[in-house]
Amino acid sequence: MAARDWKEFNKAWRARPGQPLWYRLRAARHRAMPRLRRWDRFVRRAEPWGISLAGIGLILAVLTFWYDYSDRVEERTVRAWQVLTTKAPGNSGKREALEYLNSESSLCFLAGCKRRVPLTGIDLSVEEGQEGTYLVGANLVFAELAEADFSSAWFYDANLSGAMLNSADFSSTSLTRTNFSGAFLYSADFSEAQLTSANLSNTGLARADLSSALLIDANLSGAYIREANLRGAILSGADLSGAKLMRSDLSEADLSSAVIQQKQLRSACGDEGTRLPEGVTIRMCSEQRWYENLHGDRAQ
Repeated sequence: MAARDWKEFNKAWRARPGQPLWYRLRAARHRAMPRLRRWDRFVRRAEPWGISLAGIGLILAVLTFWYDYSDRVEERTVRAWQVLTTKAPGNSGKREALEYLNSESSLCFLAGCKRRVPLTGIDLSVEEGQEGTYLVGANLVFAELAEADFSSAWFYDANLSGAMLNSADFSSTSLTRTNFSGAFLYSADFSEAQLTSANLSNTGLARADLSSALLIDANLSGAYIREANLRGAILSGADLSGAKLMRSDLSEADLSSAVIQQKQLRSACGDEGTRLPEGVTIRMCSEQRWYENLHGDRAQ
């Protein structure tokens, strides 16, 4: 049968009424095939362009986010510094500002901005008679706070582990249950501070002033307390195991029930008012040759 006859036969077959559904669907597919082939060729030609445009759009989106995020960080940083440098007592947002400036962010790294801002010399003291700055529960791990002034602040349950706090002023500060583990506290001022149940393990407290500080049940294990002033400090129940107290002044200090060994007090000194656990003794400061040279002002 000739090709033309076959075409006529197929045409007549398709025109017959009552054709099965599967046949009609197959015939429709064959009729649509040329259009599908043309569409497929168009898609294949346009595909590289589409991928290129999508890549360009993604790059533009990332750049936009980069600059926008960096601007937001700069704006929030400026606001945080304004909060910290404005004198205000009590709960004035200073805790949140400190935590923000000390925080780190991987997104910030991508945006090219700098975080964990050094806070050396920050002054959060208040006027006499005002309520201290509210920093309860502050998370300031590894913060750079050397020479900062936190006098009379409230630091309950705060985390300052690993922080750089050399020469910081914590006088008359409430530091109950505060974590200072591994912090650097050289020449820090804790006079009359409340450090009940505070964690000061493995801290550097050389030449620190802890006079009249309340250190009941505090953890000072492994602390380096060389040449520190502990006159009148209350350390009953404190854990001083492994602490180094060379040339420290324990005059009038209360170490009753403290965890301490005799060898730790070989080069420390005290006076008649020093209270020690049973079986532990200490030399008088008046008998120490180094006392007047290193603590002449305290010997008066």
